[in-house]
Amino acid sequence: MHSAPRSRLLTSNPHTDSGKILERLQCKRQQGTLYVFLLGHCPYEAGVARYKHMYFNATDNMFKIWTITAVCTIVLYESVKNIVRLCIDKQIRYNMMLLFILSMFSHYYSWWSFVNYWNDDFYSQWNHQIFFTITELYSTSILYTICDRRKEINKFHLFSIIAVGLIHMLAAGFDQFVINVIGGSGFAHQVIRDLFLMIPDILNIIIPLFEMKKRRLTIKNRFTDDPSSFKEILLLVIIVTSGLIIVSLL
Repeated sequence: MHSAPRSRLLTSNPHTDSGKILERLQCKRQQGTLYVFLLGHCPYEAGVARYKHMYFNATDNMFKIWTITAVCTIVLYESVKNIVRLCIDKQIRYNMMLLFILSMFSHYYSWWSFVNYWNDDFYSQWNHQIFFTITELYSTSILYTICDRRKEINKFHLFSIIAVGLIHMLAAGFDQFVINVIGGSGFAHQVIRDLFLMIPDILNIIIPLFEMKKRRLTIKNRFTDDPSSFKEILLLVIIVTSGLIIVSLL
């Protein structure tokens, strides 16, 4: 789903000296049609704007923007530092490092979405974004942990990554990806965004599945001989179904 707030075509400042919203007409030509909006009264999601208004007032929302930006920057720095250290020490799992690196775009997208929500004070997709951000953070935290070869990978790690990947892939597949990418109705930036969100989700399913297969071959334990396999698959189906239901209700 990964829905993003779109930039405002027009903005107004309600805190003028006169206490009134400045009203004027602004025209925008989009796809051969002339749209006329009244400043301060136009719909928020009215198209793709050529520019973005950013507010730097001393408000609660601006404090939230600076806080989340600082926290994300610190976490990114510390994570990259530890990953580089693992590479230098030759203790890195390269397949998990690949998934970890690919997940960075999703977190960048989440950060930018929250910045837009608070900056524009528009929250129509807030609940969806919270769900995707929390699940993405959970999956990435597992990937970050098992990037270290010295830490054992268990079934819980792999199933968690697969479950999150499936939920995101199915939710986005029925929403934006099919319409924008497969249907070809999206703008260039929407197609690129959806690809960069979908590809990591697909790899978060494929690579852990190969890892599970390798582990089973290593311990000489076939899938059909494992009495817990059916329960694991059933649990995975329940988790994915529950996640999709939650997304549909948000």
